[in-house]
Amino acid sequence: MMYEQRRFTRVSIEKLCSVTTSEGQVVPAEIEDASINGLRLAVNEALQPGAECILLLTPEVDKEIEVRGTVVAKTENGCNIEISAIRADSFEHWRELIIDHAEDGYEMDTEITSRMDIWPDTY
Repeated sequence: MMYEQRRFTRVSIEKLCSVTTSEGQVVPAEIEDASINGLRLAVNEALQPGAECILLLTPEVDKEIEVRGTVVAKTENGCNIEISAIRADSFEHWRELIIDHAEDGYEMDTEITSRMDIWPDTY
């Protein structure tokens, strides 16, 4: 039996983004699914577990979301990233994006709000 490590429910998002590695390389990617503190990316470049990165997403013209994270696992076509921090002016946009893509937005909002103690930090 496999132990479930996720602390928040994931939702399917399928949005394009860019990932900047700690070496400064910018890599195009697509978010497959996400939660308030993690995401799975489809990416052609090999991002190794333990690598730190910055993810930039522009879901709408006037909204930019920037998160920092660490690659925690490689997948068949990409990687999983644990979010360590969210830029302060991006947090509400990220939260709204997760809620908007949830099957039940009210339930997702309740889950996120009730678990504020384990949200990623802001910067």
